[in-house]
Amino acid sequence: MRKMTILWLLGAVLLYGCSATGDGRPAVHGPAAGGNTLPALDVLRGSMVLQTLPVRGNQTYLRSPGATDDGSTLLLDSAAASEWAIYELSLHSSEITGINVKIDNASGEGLWLALPDYETGRWLFSGPHTDDVMDLQPSKLMYSGTEQLYIALLAAPGNSAYIDGFELSHENGWQFNETGVALSSGGYSRMAALEVAGNPALAFLDDNGSTAFLRADGNGFGQSDWGEPTVLEEAAGGEWLDMALIGGNPALSYHSGNDKKLRYVRCGIADGTDGWGKSVNVASFTDHAPLHSLAEVDGKPAICFIGEQADLLYVRSLSAEGGTDDDWDKKAALAVLGPGYVLGCPSLSIVDGNPAVAWYLSNPQQPLLSSQVLYMRSSSVDGVLSHDWPEQAVVAADDLEAMQAMPTLRFFAGSPVIGFHAADDDLLVSLSYGRYVRASTSGGELAADWSEGALIEPGELSYPRMELVGSRLLLLGVDAFGGKLQLADCGTPQPQEPLGWQDVQLNGNAGGFGSPVLFELNGNPAVFYRRTDDGQIIFGTIAPQVPPLPMP
Repeated sequence: MRKMTILWLLGAVLLYGCSATGDGRPAVHGPAAGGNTLPALDVLRGSMVLQTLPVRGNQTYLRSPGATDDGSTLLLDSAAASEWAIYELSLHSSEITGINVKIDNASGEGLWLALPDYETGRWLFSGPHTDDVMDLQPSKLMYSGTEQLYIALLAAPGNSAYIDGFELSHENGWQFNETGVALSSGGYSRMAALEVAGNPALAFLDDNGSTAFLRADGNGFGQSDWGEPTVLEEAAGGEWLDMALIGGNPALSYHSGNDKKLRYVRCGIADGTDGWGKSVNVASFTDHAPLHSLAEVDGKPAICFIGEQADLLYVRSLSAEGGTDDDWDKKAALAVLGPGYVLGCPSLSIVDGNPAVAWYLSNPQQPLLSSQVLYMRSSSVDGVLSHDWPEQAVVAADDLEAMQAMPTLRFFAGSPVIGFHAADDDLLVSLSYGRYVRASTSGGELAADWSEGALIEPGELSYPRMELVGSRLLLLGVDAFGGKLQLADCGTPQPQEPLGWQDVQLNGNAGGFGSPVLFELNGNPAVFYRRTDDGQIIFGTIAPQVPPLPMP
């Protein structure tokens, strides 16, 4: 039925002079001025962040018999008869706000462009066009009853042109708000984020070197949602922290520069607003900032960290709270490489029920040419004994040409996945790009499980953060060239197939050296990032739905 309607409209395709009869928008009247007023509509809409999506020229809905393509570009080459193509443009839950049409090598008069008017039952033509048509803004009357938008391009006899495709702009549903926290510099390790008791929460190292926690009182978009942070340790001077829910309550692990220790602290209540106890000592160091990762393992807190001798250590608390120094006595050495090697950025996660870790390793002789992402998984659910872990790690990704790959390990669609960054293969400098690798088995214990065929390149995302959000696997990062905050969404879960990555631009000027963090909030992706011009920490997520106003 839908194609019959489009073909009926196409019957007017040679009536170049068709015009609209008005936009059909009814006048809206309201009460006289004075008293309490309704909020402005832009407040309710919440987000004006635009996303641009490409559509290739060959992705037609209907086309005339003489319209051909080369796999991406469409050619309309009209001789005695007109040639045409119709495109179905749909973003389902989002309204298209602008369309750019990319046209090349137009000859003769060029192309006519047509949009439907369902009120008159006719195509509305513009043209002829010999170059790109920019910023078309369709009206509501141009959408079909199923919220599809159709656009037609026609070459009259004796004219031709190549159609490279379209760029669609639409509001992507994201909303942002300032938190009131400002940091003078960014850093991959300075922030961690979680959903805590239904609201967004942030742990961070402030400019005074203090370890702090901040949770919004509401959804994060109210004027008074962000209060004063809770300082957990004054002037700690740390360089790394992590946050996780332990027994349903927020908990932090962090490096304290005050006493050169890796410390752990857990809140006694679920919302984190009060009840933070005294931090406890997990490990001590002489002159070393331990890169580490915190996770709940079989009901108890566990930390994987880098030791002073280039060794990778794992420790799980003896109690569910981890509230005493004695809880953290029994440590298992997972890898001991000795001085000179560079280990970094461990990521601890649960893989098929057991703890597993991914981390970065570089050869001291050729750190740029021989850097790797390594992986190992415990054979037990708690990993507390050294023999629970394999004697040797497997290489998940090799020859990364990066000083720090910064991996993130997650379990997705039945197998372990690792997101990380690496340099361009053709460069000898660390220009980072987003990377992703997925094992072909549920455990990933063998080197063959991480074959090169499973290595996927989601795009030019600098220092990406990977997270599971509902049933989706997402990568957040900064566009390596444009400085835009972007989200890469994985579309297919098959381990050996290219994943359907789609980049979504969230906001400009994300800034900060790897400072954006990604987390799940009420089933949706959410972010914190540092704005470079003033250091303000910005919170963002999918804008909450506004309830409809009752009819008078």
